[in-house]
Amino acid sequence: LAGLLHVLPPPPPVTNLITAVQVEDCICSSQIDDKLHREQTRNRINKLIPDIKKAFEILDRASQGHVKTNRLREIDFASSKKLQDVVPLLRPQFIDELCEVVDVNGDGYITEDELVNGILHLSFQDPSIELAQIKNLMMQAKRTMRHMRQAVDQTNEVLSGICKTLPASTPQS
Repeated sequence: LAGLLHVLPPPPPVTNLITAVQVEDCICSSQIDDKLHREQTRNRINKLIPDIKKAFEILDRASQGHVKTNRLREIDFASSKKLQDVVPLLRPQFIDELCEVVDVNGDGYITEDELVNGILHLSFQDPSIELAQIKNLMMQAKRTMRHMRQAVDQTNEVLSGICKTLPASTPQS
């Protein structure tokens, strides 16, 4: 009879209690993992911000407070030993996306705050493949619209110039 008790499963209330304890333990572990992840992310951000600001100082030689987005592509940050944590975030494909994110008005300039916020935003996002594809399509559409806007502006300038050279017509009575 004693051997038979070890083979039989525990009664349902005991099984439910064991399951409840396991679920509670998993939830608690998950919350601890989330807190740890947030703390690690906060520490990484606090470490990155000064390096990003140093990178902006390198870009902004004239200390104007803003730089052309093209400057990001011209500088080789890999040669700077102090910016090793930032270098992977400033590779060419990242810079293109960064410029799309921070230069919302399309004027071709970014500030230190925009650079910091843009790099942090892009480096800590974890998009799904579908979202990344949609994002790429949206950025491509935005570039196309910008080119179309430039073409329309150029066409308007040409038409305006042509209209100025035409003789003024006199009204017929």
